[in-house]
Amino acid sequence: YRVLSNLIGMPEGGKGVVRMAVKAVPINPDSPLGPGAPVNPGFPGRPICPASPLAPGFPIGPFGPGMPLSPGMPAFPEGPLGPWSPLRPGSPGGP
Repeated sequence: YRVLSNLIGMPEGGKGVVRMAVKAVPINPDSPLGPGAPVNPGFPGRPICPASPLAPGFPIGPFGPGMPLSPGMPAFPEGPLGPWSPLRPGSPGGP
């Protein structure tokens, strides 16, 4: 029950996402909570975020621009350039 309460409270605090990953490592094998497993690869593997049902909820906060780009194929390779993607076509004359 504590694990569930912690997972539910994660979305409330952006920093909770980090805790979830740390706790998920040791809890993952002991707990059948699937969310813990995809969350770990979710950080390095951005494409996995939209693929997972719970993962998107947490990273979506900081990866706001990543959500609209998820449907677009270029969004995956341009993970770190998320914010740049929408700015490129509408850039008034940036770099």
